[in-house]
Amino acid sequence: MDEGFYLVRRPKCFVRHYGVAAVVPGRPTEVFELLPEGYRVSDLETFGAGRTVTFGERRPLAEAPAIRARLASLGRGWNLCTFNCEHAARWALTGRRESRQLPLWGGVAAAVLVAFGLLARR
Repeated sequence: MDEGFYLVRRPKCFVRHYGVAAVVPGRPTEVFELLPEGYRVSDLETFGAGRTVTFGERRPLAEAPAIRARLASLGRGWNLCTFNCEHAARWALTGRRESRQLPLWGGVAAAVLVAFGLLARR
């Protein structure tokens, strides 16, 4: 695997948990993640929690100062809808706050509500 910073994810219940993995030659891979209780650094095995970890988008090690500065500013700002683990990981890696799974789950929730509404009319 090429050195750099990667967006990583693993299954967690019905959603995916995200983090940023630092792959540096000669060092164990570190994963930076935002949890409800705050920011944490773990190894790849701990992050994976027995699940398959998928490596996605990559940034070169040359971007380390900007990525590490964004990671250092994470703190305890976790919020399911506005700043969850995916928002944090994408923001730390790319500078963009986004969660691609939220719109999907919003659509699922809307469909469930419509279905309940239709069933309640009967």
